[in-house]
Formats: sequence, C-alpha cells, structure tokens
Amino acid sequence: ANFQKGFLVGKKDLSISFFECGLNREIEVDKIDYKLLNILAIDARKPLIEIAHELGISDKMVSYRIKKLEKLKVIHSYGVQIDMDKIGLNYYMIHLFFKDFSGERFKELKNFAITHPNVVYIDEALGGPDFEIELYVKTKQEYYEFLTELRYKFSDLIRDFRTLHYPEEFKLVLFPWKG
Repeated sequence: ANFQKGFLVGKKDLSISFFECGLNREIEVDKIDYKLLNILAIDARKPLIEIAHELGISDKMVSYRIKKLEKLKVIHSYGVQIDMDKIGLNYYMIHLFFKDFSGERFKELKNFAITHPNVVYIDEALGGPDFEIELYVKTKQEYYEFLTELRYKFSDLIRDFRTLHYPEEFKLVLFPWKG
C-alpha cells in the first residue's frame, strides 16, 4: 500500500484512500489505452494535444479515455516526485521477519505502520521478508526511535529485521508495457 507523504505537512490524512494493487477485478483495456497509460506513467503532465498526436486520436478522445480509466480505478491518482534529500529527508526500508504469525498482532502492526506519519509504503510479501515498511525521517536518531518503538511494541512478532538506506530515490514507473 502506498500512502500520502503526510509528514511533509505534519499529519497523515487517513480519510484519503491509499493505493493498493491486486485486490480488484481485472479490467480490459485496448492497445490505445495501454499506450496512453505508458505515456501517463512517464509524464502525467504532458498536454492532451501532444498525447493525442502520439496516439493518432483527438484530444477529446484522450480526455474521455483518461476519465474512463480513472472511473474504472485503473488510474488511481497522480503524484509529484520530490527530491527528499533537498529538503533534508532520508529514505529507509525495513524488512521484517516474523517468528510466530498472529493475525491479530499482524493487524496491529499494519495499523501502526499505516497511521505512522513517516511511513509511506507497506508491503506484505511472500518469500524473503514477511513485511516491509518504507519511511522518511530527518535524522538517523529519528529512524532509531521509530525502529526502537517498532521492536518494543511488536517484540513477540518480530524475529529479525534488515534495514536498507537509500541515499537517492528514482522515479518508479509502475507501468512496464510499451504497448
């Protein structure tokens, strides 16, 4: 699940839905929609007239198709790529490995991560780590405080963990097809 970066404004708005994949029915899209999605994945701010020219259709048809894909929730949201380093933030990922799985305790852990203002992404995984948490913090000390709280609250659940620090974040294009 991908969350808003609420820590940038001092709070996380949980009333806005977050991005989750693989939970809904499959939607049929044609070749033009695939090409359109690929264009938007690379540059969602590209003018409709330029997109129309690339696709060989009218700008009104591009607008119609985008609205249709939004309504079907194929397009969930649009975002901006922020250079977090320039505003003094560090990006960390924590891989958690569980010792004993408890559905109730896992729900509590997931809720802890979802509601924490610095957490921007969580993932339940098969193979490798059992759960991943990604967050932004200003200092190593702030990261250690988060990790200490996490390990204290969920010591019965967490067997081991691994920390990854990313000194630079690159744009993630979630749409791999070239269509």
